[in-house]
Amino acid sequence: MRNVKAVMSMCSPTATKALTRKPPGLDGLREFRCAADSEHGRLGDGNSRNVVQDWRRRAREPCVCRASFVALQNVELGLDPENILHARLPLPREQYKTAAAKRRFFQALQERLHRIPGVLAAAETSTLPPYGGIPTEVNIPGLTHSEKWEAMFRLCSEGYFPTLRLKLLRGRILSAAEVDDARKVAAINQTLARKFFGKADPIGQRIEVKTLETWPDPMKDPIFEVVGIVADAKNRGLQEPPMPEMFLPYTITGFAERGILVRTAGDPLHMVNALQKAIWATDRNVGLTLIGSLHDTMRRISYAAPRFGLMLLGVFASVGLILVAIGVFSVMAYAVSRQTHEIGLRMALGARPGDVLRMVLARGAWLLGIGTVAGLLLSLAATTADCEPDLGCFTIRSGHVDRGGSGAGSGRRRRLLFPEPEGHARRPHDCSALRVARSRGRPAPANPR
Repeated sequence: MRNVKAVMSMCSPTATKALTRKPPGLDGLREFRCAADSEHGRLGDGNSRNVVQDWRRRAREPCVCRASFVALQNVELGLDPENILHARLPLPREQYKTAAAKRRFFQALQERLHRIPGVLAAAETSTLPPYGGIPTEVNIPGLTHSEKWEAMFRLCSEGYFPTLRLKLLRGRILSAAEVDDARKVAAINQTLARKFFGKADPIGQRIEVKTLETWPDPMKDPIFEVVGIVADAKNRGLQEPPMPEMFLPYTITGFAERGILVRTAGDPLHMVNALQKAIWATDRNVGLTLIGSLHDTMRRISYAAPRFGLMLLGVFASVGLILVAIGVFSVMAYAVSRQTHEIGLRMALGARPGDVLRMVLARGAWLLGIGTVAGLLLSLAATTADCEPDLGCFTIRSGHVDRGGSGAGSGRRRRLLFPEPEGHARRPHDCSALRVARSRGRPAPANPR
């Protein structure tokens, strides 16, 4: 026991110095303020308020990230990603450069897939949901507008809607006859109907897809008749609201990369060999790449980085808790060692061991209470300003899905899954600019969309 007290006595000056030293957060805040003020070339002006706000934002990041990760898991997708197998089919360009060639291939492939036991539905698609579509400018004949109307479209077969279980609200979905004949019909989502048509009835109206005029096999008069409205589904990642979207028959053009979606009755990964055999039975020259479960792909793209950040935060929090426990034990042991004579006198005057134990515990509880209350007050002061769940927590830091769905991670992965058509410039990545603007208190740059 004496050796333990001696060790605690040797460690006590360090612990006492650590307790009496100024809180490191204040020094860090002062250094951060000086750095920020020197960067802007002035001291003591309105920038200090922005620095304090940035410090508060940094202090509330654990709260935001935890709330964001929970909210991210509960996002309403508008589609059912369970039991869906996806794959990209790099068709030989010389052999499948026309719309008719691609139509023959996918018709034969879908017929074979529907004959496989365990396959509930299958569909062709140009892009992988819910990670974007093909961007385009749209016009509605008869309606005038001052700003440019932007939307996205997806080239798909009639089986796309039952495969993803999209909900039909009005009208009808694309029919097999319309897809086979490459008719100019389109289904739209709620966002497009509300944003471009307003209170008017979109069914029977026409909409012009201007991007189709600029492709290597340009379409003359790319004006499509709206035949149905489906419920909104995520199409720019899980964090961004849906963008106006159209679903067009994949047979209208031979351009753009293509993929396949298959809904299965069980584990979709068990159908990989059957899918490969069906593709090779249709054409031995067609490969199969980037195959996987849609649910696993979403988890890898949208959930992996937030989950890792939350786990890392938990590890550091646990280490901090252990260090705090060790520090409290050291301080209490040092305090008791300094009261050895007082405890001896109390025992000599008739105090019982229980009385001495209660005295030591009461003093320790008092110190713990003061520290707990002070910590809670400081944390509340740092987080009360604007600690609210923000799905943009991971938008800025992880880069997987940014404000416009063109983040470094999401854009790269989306192009790897189903590359966007050539000739379409990527929109600039504005997450870094947004982060710098927020830290300096300047207005955020306008979204390119």
